[in-house]
Amino acid sequence: MEALAKKSPPTEVRLRIAAKIGVDGKIRELKLMRNGEALGDAAVQDVSHWEFQPAKVSGTPVEVEVVLEIPFDTNLLRHQSSGQN
Repeated sequence: MEALAKKSPPTEVRLRIAAKIGVDGKIRELKLMRNGEALGDAAVQDVSHWEFQPAKVSGTPVEVEVVLEIPFDTNLLRHQSSGQN
């Protein structure tokens, strides 16, 4: 009987965040789309400071809702938490 191969944890996690962006390009609302992500709170906190070029319809800025996909390399997190560079 063959031994089962141990699965490695994924090296990249993609967090999906729903965002409402105002006519001034600033984020008005953020919501993590998948609960239970250990990195979710940090990602939402970081994204809350982002600014965008406003979307326009016929030259007029409009509010839009978008989904942002934020990749995190979990290998980097493991190295940081263990004190490695």
